[in-house]
Amino acid sequence: MKRQKFIKWLGFFFCAMLLFTVASRAADSVNTAKVRVKSVQNYVISHRVSGSGKVEGIRETAVFAREGQRVEQILAREGQVIKKGDVLFTLARNIMEESIEKEKGELEELKLQERDLKSAQSINSEKKSMDVFFAEQNYNTAANSGNYNISSAQDALNLARQRLDEYYRNQGFTSEADTSGQEQALLDDVRAKQEALNQAIMAKDQALMEARRGVSEASQNTPADGSLQNVQRQIKVKEKELEELQRLLKKNGKILAPKDGVIKTVSVVTGGVTGGDAAMVLYDLSGDLLMSVPISKEDVKYVEVGGSAYVKGVSGVEIENARIQSIREDETDQNRRILSIAIPEKTLSIGESADVTIMKDAGPFASCIPLSALYGETGKEYVFVVDTQDTVLGEVLVLRKVSVTVEDKNESYAALADGSLSGSQQVVIEADRSVEEGSRVRLEES
Repeated sequence: MKRQKFIKWLGFFFCAMLLFTVASRAADSVNTAKVRVKSVQNYVISHRVSGSGKVEGIRETAVFAREGQRVEQILAREGQVIKKGDVLFTLARNIMEESIEKEKGELEELKLQERDLKSAQSINSEKKSMDVFFAEQNYNTAANSGNYNISSAQDALNLARQRLDEYYRNQGFTSEADTSGQEQALLDDVRAKQEALNQAIMAKDQALMEARRGVSEASQNTPADGSLQNVQRQIKVKEKELEELQRLLKKNGKILAPKDGVIKTVSVVTGGVTGGDAAMVLYDLSGDLLMSVPISKEDVKYVEVGGSAYVKGVSGVEIENARIQSIREDETDQNRRILSIAIPEKTLSIGESADVTIMKDAGPFASCIPLSALYGETGKEYVFVVDTQDTVLGEVLVLRKVSVTVEDKNESYAALADGSLSGSQQVVIEADRSVEEGSRVRLEES
């Protein structure tokens, strides 16, 4: 009887233990996080850079109007497509007529100045010719006078020498000690006449040098002050301006488009006065166009000059491989960069808005995980991997925190440095509640 009671009690105990175990497992299951996991895989990280902008022209043409004219009517606006010969704006007729009369008066005044300057130039030319003539006369006179003086001095010297020779022939040659006073006087006379000849020669040379300098100075061209040439240049400019005004008046003050294009800017206003700057600027429709697209400074590493971009305009036109021409800093925002993208001819229109997408592939990388598996901040990232652990309830799954190094990532995946994880490890990519290292988990059945 006792044996039967013991067996019955023992059965009851094991049943209770089984119920408690089942209950514990059920309670544990309720309190355990349910997670989805994924193994690392080989993957290419694709980066997407996007932006938008408006199409602009590359070549520009400035339209000018005569300065000081009043704008009567403006017939073109910014962004408007125009054809060569279209009327852009008109000028007031009465102001043009006043300008023409003013130009005529100024032109006549300049021509009077030209005549006066030419007359003065002619008088100066005649005076110069006379100066040269008299300078040459002075030179000839100096030469003749010098020759005469030299000839006279030479004759006087010859006569003195002749008298000395006659004295010696009459008296005979004696020693210097016996030289009489007459002989000494004759010798002194010869020396004096020789000195007079030398002085005459020197005087001639000096007079000719001064006369030659006078001829040279008289013959030199007087530096022109440029007054006549300056007035003549002003006359040509004034004649051209007058001709332009008269031609403009014949066209009733209409300023026409010089070529096909799109109006970029309009600087004049109705009733305003034209200045020296361009009244309008046109974009040339021929050739490639341009887009300026702002992007984040961080995205620049995924863009390269010469690379391709996908462009789609609001008109629906798509350009698969638009070329990136340049990258420059945004002067208004240091955290942005501006891409210049060439738009092929006859695709999008000037002023049209368009979206731009640039794709850049990196890799492939051997260890890639979904971005949802990555925790922590930049430089301190980590993941949770699933390990097994033996407990009183049997083998359970727990999480272990593993620090990783991120080499690259996009909006969906992260590429880890080689060795961060093994191919057999599985990382948590989704959990139905907050988890931490050591958390017990169960895998979500797929």
